[in-house]
Amino acid sequence: MSGSLRRTLGFGDLVMLTLGTVIGSGIFLVPGVVLKQTDGRLGLALMVWIVGGVLSFLGALTYAELGASRPDAGGLYTYIRDAFGPLPAFLYGWASFLVIASGSVATLAVAFASYLGQLVPLSPPAAKAIALAGRQSAPLLDLEERDRIVAGNLARLESEPGLASPEWTVWRVRPVNIEFWQGDPSRNHLRLRYERTDSGWDRLQLWA
Repeated sequence: MSGSLRRTLGFGDLVMLTLGTVIGSGIFLVPGVVLKQTDGRLGLALMVWIVGGVLSFLGALTYAELGASRPDAGGLYTYIRDAFGPLPAFLYGWASFLVIASGSVATLAVAFASYLGQLVPLSPPAAKAIALAGRQSAPLLDLEERDRIVAGNLARLESEPGLASPEWTVWRVRPVNIEFWQGDPSRNHLRLRYERTDSGWDRLQLWA
């Protein structure tokens, strides 16, 4: 039994993933902001987009080179680990889980409510009620169910004006001890334990 992951994604899959990641949900929101910040000067706004596109292209080439030279599971975590060590990579992993990814989900919820407002008139409370449903990107199979959920959330917002979506909850984690394990095909695994002390963190390498 092979211990490596199966390579099942084709060229078309990678193109769709790349387009979805690059375009994102703000493509219909950001151009107006850029044009406003450049005082309506179209040439300057286009220059900003061109410079941003060049930087994105260079970043894509960098990721492509890293992916070709280090085809390991983990992506950016793996590159940070190899370049700077396991602790910065570990911190990036938790930052991605608690801040980066959760912030992206919150942004998607706000953008989804904004886009839906172009099709269905939404007041600010209604937009918040849509976000409270927590079903962004899920298939919309029953319009009556949507209206019923939105109506229920509107009623909750009237009694609880400060109500926020659970997707927007910020969690604070304070670990006492953490174990880091990195597998190796030759079974020369690396296993580290970090333990919190009054002066900081102590690192101990363990038998894998």
